[in-house]
Amino acid sequence: MPGGGRYRARGVTLLELMIAVVVVGVLASLALPSYRSYVLRSHRAVVRALLVDLAAKLEVEALRTGGYPDSFDFYLADPGSSLRGEREFFITSSGMVIGDPDDPGYDAVIYGIRLITTAAPAGEAVRDYTLTARAVHGQRDDGDCLELSLSASGLRSASPGRGEDCWSR
Repeated sequence: MPGGGRYRARGVTLLELMIAVVVVGVLASLALPSYRSYVLRSHRAVVRALLVDLAAKLEVEALRTGGYPDSFDFYLADPGSSLRGEREFFITSSGMVIGDPDDPGYDAVIYGIRLITTAAPAGEAVRDYTLTARAVHGQRDDGDCLELSLSASGLRSASPGRGEDCWSR
């Protein structure tokens, strides 16, 4: 080495590396729960919009036919579809509709959507319904809003939590 001075290697020491790893770990432990909460709320917003859309389409069908439909045929099914006559379907976070838990893509499902109608005497139109979205898979971590419901009268509810919290945020 020129000049006879001491040479010191430049770089990162093990202690500096460990400190950096600890800092990254602390930041990740603070950020991940917030991110997960954001994802759950955004999925809930998707299903709220879907329930409101379905309710509007049910109202259009009631105006057109004189009563509410008793299946999702008016919304989902094309002739020959496997969803024909069904009262429940599943939705993924990307908005994909899945009719059966055995279908490919079921692992990505966030909610099961169910149409519940009141029994009508033979020959009479259905006069009441409730749409219910039930959390499945990872969405079940949204503990206070496991089930969102919307009725024909416009009543919004949730269980086990408070409906106004689940429907507003």
